[in-house]
Amino acid sequence: MVDSNVRTIAQNLYALQEKRVAVYRKLERSHEVYLHSGPANGFPTFRQAVHEATEAFQKISHDVLSLREEARDTWPLLAVHMEQLQAAESEKLHLTVELQLAKQHLQNFPDEEKEDEVRRLKHRSAK
Repeated sequence: MVDSNVRTIAQNLYALQEKRVAVYRKLERSHEVYLHSGPANGFPTFRQAVHEATEAFQKISHDVLSLREEARDTWPLLAVHMEQLQAAESEKLHLTVELQLAKQHLQNFPDEEKEDEVRRLKHRSAK
């Protein structure tokens, strides 16, 4: 039988990951609106969305690190997996920013090289 504490930790971790997914979706929608409305019209709204996403990601990361500390002594392997998850999420966020910038550059200065870069980043972020 699984210890009720580790079950709670796992459930909380799952809920935090669901929040991350929701933040990514909102950020992506805001970026699409920004790309379609043009920098002059959409930038303030997108900037606010980035600010809100940054705060949300920081809070989620803090909460995951707290869960990791809670699991460290009793469930060290779970704590290691949480550290790996944090590293993967950091990389995903970095790729998301790169992809958004690449899409913006492609829209502003379309060419085949920029299209290839967007495809490459989409492929990397889908892994």
